[in-house]
Amino acid sequence: MLRNVLEDYLSSVKEREFYYPLTALLHAKGFYDIHITDGGSEIGKDFIAKKDEDGTTYQYVIQAKKGDINQADFRKILQQLLEAVILRNLAHAQLDLTLPQRTILVTTGELKDNAIFELREFNSTLVDKYKTEKVEFWGKNRLIEFSEKYGLTGVHRTTASGLRGFAQFYLTYSKAMQDNLTDREIEEFSRLWLDETLDYKKKILRASIESDIIATKLNEGGRIYEAIIVYLSLARLVMQVM
Repeated sequence: MLRNVLEDYLSSVKEREFYYPLTALLHAKGFYDIHITDGGSEIGKDFIAKKDEDGTTYQYVIQAKKGDINQADFRKILQQLLEAVILRNLAHAQLDLTLPQRTILVTTGELKDNAIFELREFNSTLVDKYKTEKVEFWGKNRLIEFSEKYGLTGVHRTTASGLRGFAQFYLTYSKAMQDNLTDREIEEFSRLWLDETLDYKKKILRASIESDIIATKLNEGGRIYEAIIVYLSLARLVMQVM
C-alpha cells in the first residue's frame, strides 16, 4: 500500500515541490552541505552536496526532473547533463572544485523507450572521452526504495509509536483523498512528527515526505488552506530541530 501512495505522489508532484523532500532524503542518505542551486546560471546543477565514501569526500552535483524521460526528452537535457559533469565553474561558494565529482540525474518518473540506451552511450562517452565518472540515475523506483528504507517504512517499523504513526498517516492521507480532512486533524497528526525518539534526519525526512504527499493531495482538491496548515506544521518541526 505504501508503494502505491508513493507512486501516486511522485506521479502528481511538481518538480519544485519535490525539492524539499529530495533534500531531506539526501540528508538521510548521508549527504551534507546540501544546497539548491536551481536558477538561470546553475549550469546543469539543481543541487550540490558532499558525501564521504570509503575515506574520500566527493562533491556531488544533482539534476532533478519531473516525470518520465523518453529518448527525445533525454536528448533535450543532454547538454545540461554534459555541463553538469564537465563545467565546474558554478558561482556557488560551497562548490569545492578540489574534490572529485560525481553526478546524479533524478526524476520522479523513469527512463522510457530508448532513453536508457542514450544514457548508457552518454556514460560511455564520459568515461572514454572526458575521463569522468558515469552519471548515476535515480528514477521513481529507486526514490520509492530510498523513501521506504530511509523514510516511512524505516522510521515506522523501528518504534512502537511508529506503528501508530504509520496507521495515522494512512488515515490522514485517505481523508485528504476524500476531501474531508480538517485543520484540527492535520494539527493532531503533525504532532507525531515531533517524536523525540527519532534521529533528527529521520524525523525531518519522515515529515517532509508525509507532508508533501498529503499537501499535494489537498492541493489537487482545491484545499489550499489545509495544504498551508500542513506546510506550517512541517516548518514547526524544522524550527524545533534547528
